[in-house]
Amino acid sequence: ESVTTIGTYVFYKTSFIGSLIIPYSVTTMGKYAFAVCNGFTGTLTLSESLSQIDIATFAGSDGFTGDIVIPDSVTNIGAYAFDGCSGFDGTLTLPDTLVTLSYGAFGRCSGLVGSLVLPSGLTEIGATTFERCEFTGDLVLPSGITSIGQKAFYYCTGFTGILQISSTVASIGSSAFAGCAGFTDIELFSSTTLDSNAFINTVTPTIVTHAPTGQPTSLPTNQPTKDTTFKRKIRDKVSSVTETALENMKDVQYSVHDMLVSWRKAMNPRHGKEL
Repeated sequence: ESVTTIGTYVFYKTSFIGSLIIPYSVTTMGKYAFAVCNGFTGTLTLSESLSQIDIATFAGSDGFTGDIVIPDSVTNIGAYAFDGCSGFDGTLTLPDTLVTLSYGAFGRCSGLVGSLVLPSGLTEIGATTFERCEFTGDLVLPSGITSIGQKAFYYCTGFTGILQISSTVASIGSSAFAGCAGFTDIELFSSTTLDSNAFINTVTPTIVTHAPTGQPTSLPTNQPTKDTTFKRKIRDKVSSVTETALENMKDVQYSVHDMLVSWRKAMNPRHGKEL
């Protein structure tokens, strides 16, 4: 209980058995502290004294099971913090205190299920943050969020409800919701700029576009323009229009190995190309 800091690379590539409990006394964990650790077969319990979870702290440790519960003390989750932790098979709980959710934080945590509730204090969702997670139900983006990075929710195929994007979202990156084919409706504002392929392979019956107060009711026009035609209903000032909006293309294939190599090269110069 006297341990307060777990340093960078301390348990990197170490083999463990069972669950992992980070005691309350721990306030800081360094980069890659438990990255690519083999043998974990149980749950992860984080210290309620942590203020942040650093870059790739648990990346590649895919043996954990159960839920991920981020303590209320955490305000920042670093890039690739839980990347590739595919063993988690429960829900993800994020605290209201969370302000920063960096790119790739929960990317390829493909076992995560249940509803995803995002904290109201978030201002942006980074690239590949929730890539290939299996959340279900609706997804509501809080009003504080201003941008959604590329592939932020890439092929999160489990969503089965409504996607609501607030008026504060100024931009949605390329392939941000690509392959999220389970949404029944998508609601967004005409002031939001959609990057190329933002909703590729996201086949929904209705996209509802709201016109912000005092804003023109023109629709985003920078989406691919072939194959799939949708009816967009604009509330408040325009009854309905029909236009070709999103392109329905084949699944974009990618190599998990290539992705791992990419972030390891970028984030782990100490160990070169090998992890």
